[in-house]
Amino acid sequence: VPVVPVVPVSVSTAAESKVGCLQVPLEPLQLVSVSQDTGPVTSQVRSLGEEEFREDVLEIVDGGIWKGTALVDAAEHLIGFVVYGVLHGAMSLRYIAIIPEERGKGHGRRLVQHVCQCCLEQKVEKLTLF
Repeated sequence: VPVVPVVPVSVSTAAESKVGCLQVPLEPLQLVSVSQDTGPVTSQVRSLGEEEFREDVLEIVDGGIWKGTALVDAAEHLIGFVVYGVLHGAMSLRYIAIIPEERGKGHGRRLVQHVCQCCLEQKVEKLTLF
């Protein structure tokens, strides 16, 4: 399993995030927590998860080890999601997906940056792919 050391992600303004020389537009998109509860965003995450992974990606999200975060636009339309959690002392990235029409625009990078920020907040030094 690949292990990546976690490094701080610097945010220069509310409108952009810098990683090295790459700039990713952030607004008007927002990150929202998702769980097994029903709701429009949760339903969209489940649907995309079924398409990409052929399973209910939120089945393991229970407020314990595994957490889910969705990237949505101002109208709460899903752009993508990530499911992650601390397992054996390392942050494990379990699922990540972006809707097909939004791929290649840096949205996956933004979700990974979110997970890296969670690592920093929880003082976890390793990020792995599950």
